[in-house]
Amino acid sequence: MRCDGRAGQRYFSLSADLARKGFETSTPAHPVRVLLANQEASAAALLGDAALARQALKRADEAVGAVHDATGVTAWSCPRPRSALYALSVALRLHDPDAALRSAAAADELWEAGEPQAFGVWSLIQAGAGIAHVMRGDLPAASERLEQVAQLSPELRISTITGYLEDMDALLRGHRFAGIQQAADLREQIAAFITPAVSGAQG
Repeated sequence: MRCDGRAGQRYFSLSADLARKGFETSTPAHPVRVLLANQEASAAALLGDAALARQALKRADEAVGAVHDATGVTAWSCPRPRSALYALSVALRLHDPDAALRSAAAADELWEAGEPQAFGVWSLIQAGAGIAHVMRGDLPAASERLEQVAQLSPELRISTITGYLEDMDALLRGHRFAGIQQAADLREQIAAFITPAVSGAQG
């Protein structure tokens, strides 16, 4: 959900507060604790509160051990790759592309070690890493990530994924990349990806 202005600030502040209260009142081994801490971090990042966002991510990381040791997978689970995605998203919101890329690398390592690979989380990790590379001015690396996302069939191009690519496109439109052919090529790839997704949603 995207909110602007004072209403958005109130919404994100309330979201962070509720997530924190839920975290504090849940039992130490309850799987929802990891999810709630990550959601607090996400809301805090949207507020622009970097200190709170990083503190919440630390709480999520500390909760992982107890939760995964004590429980199996449940409807409230937040698997480690999904936690990496939250951390990546927070880093992007805080304009920290290096931290975002570290989170993407962590997710890649988890999948290589055998963690289940949910297509949505995988796709958002690739797209988010692509955004981070654009932030760093590394268009060839961004292109590699985008090419992986572009392989998704139209029915899998959900709004969260297209939203990430729209954010990438906004960066590529900036003066920094004016006149650079690879930036224009990436924008064309993004447009080609998003158009079938939008058509499918309207159909």
